[in-house]
Amino acid sequence: MTKTQSIASDIRLNNCLSNNDNPILERDERFYAHLDALREKQLHYAVQRSTYYAASGYHQFSTVNWQDMPLISQEVLRNQHLQMVCTSSSNIDRIVTLMSSGTTGDPKRVYFTRSDQSDTIQYFKVGMDSFTAPGDKVVIWLPNSRPGSISELLSEALKLGGKQPKCYGVMNHLSSAYKQLIEEKPDVIVGIPIQTLALAKYAEVMGTPIRVKSVLLSTDAISDTVVKTLEKLWHCKVYRYFGMTEMGYGGGIECEVHNGYHLYESDFYIEIINPETGQVVPDGTWGEMVITTLRRHGMPLIRYCTGDVTRIIPEKCSCGSNLKRIDRIHHRVKDPIELLPNQLLTRSELDDHLLALPSLLDYSVQYIPNEKEKRLIITIYYFGDTIHQENVLERLHQIKQVYDAVRSGQWTLEIILEEMLPSSCPSPMKRTIRTSK
Repeated sequence: MTKTQSIASDIRLNNCLSNNDNPILERDERFYAHLDALREKQLHYAVQRSTYYAASGYHQFSTVNWQDMPLISQEVLRNQHLQMVCTSSSNIDRIVTLMSSGTTGDPKRVYFTRSDQSDTIQYFKVGMDSFTAPGDKVVIWLPNSRPGSISELLSEALKLGGKQPKCYGVMNHLSSAYKQLIEEKPDVIVGIPIQTLALAKYAEVMGTPIRVKSVLLSTDAISDTVVKTLEKLWHCKVYRYFGMTEMGYGGGIECEVHNGYHLYESDFYIEIINPETGQVVPDGTWGEMVITTLRRHGMPLIRYCTGDVTRIIPEKCSCGSNLKRIDRIHHRVKDPIELLPNQLLTRSELDDHLLALPSLLDYSVQYIPNEKEKRLIITIYYFGDTIHQENVLERLHQIKQVYDAVRSGQWTLEIILEEMLPSSCPSPMKRTIRTSK
């Protein structure tokens, strides 16, 4: 059994579903009773300490009628974040402000105590221990501008596991990141998917062979194309990590089988709903992920709608772990654009077809659904060999929705080519399809 295949025994169904004398290792009656107790405890805590939960009638609910409980939208979090805090301001160690492109009004704010952040460090340690070894040099290209940042918490977790972390923050210049890569010669890289892919392609053009043991990708959707390209260029294993700021960066990680994220079930209760009806759907069905935090002190979230589309994988993972898995995040609920009736296009489909182009480092999409002139504008950012428009068009036409829209005559597809300079880098922000009127 490999190290990542021992994930079930190593973390004892995430190491918290146990007591000192009688650990819970199987999904038996004790397991589900323990999870129910955690949900009840977090719900009671939120009702007792938060004016939002108290005023919104959450005292009427329990695990018995859990699915009748209101869903918390991102708009509620934006407008009611202060009322959702469950402790005094002196106990809040970190406040994260989340801005959303195209959103007016207040941003979302999420509050964490030091205890919440300590839990995050433990999530990270468990996840990183599953595929790294003591002494590994780990280079981190993730946000690192403030105390309590994701890079700082990850760095603390790595040190606990005997690794050597080096935090550089998000990439701003490919040339600088390339120099850091050459100088550090890391065993492991942790980064944002599109930036890490761009760095790998940039290094390939520069002609320097790069060899790392493994790469961990997080913070945005991760297409199979990104994973396969990195594995090919760097001869490494690539792992996906799922986490959200609202979850305290915790969530789940891939094992060596690479078939879904194993969830930290004793810290997060996951439901999948039909985003149109709000009803929970059966395991295996795609829908919007809803989370409930189970151990948060600063700002518990009870049935929070994440906006991410995924599914719970019903089958047990072949790695042997009993932990529940979700599939990769396919897209955001609001992301798909309708080119023709019942023909939706997502960013993940574009990623799968475009990111395999060797010189392509990034691209942007502008969607203009005017009645008089419907246009889809794809701007390609490349480095090295020039990309020809016909190669881009060939890949886009492999997407049925795009091909049918262009063939119908109702849509015009425009390709713009722009060279990306080494002094720049793909944006670290979540990537979306921009709509213009």
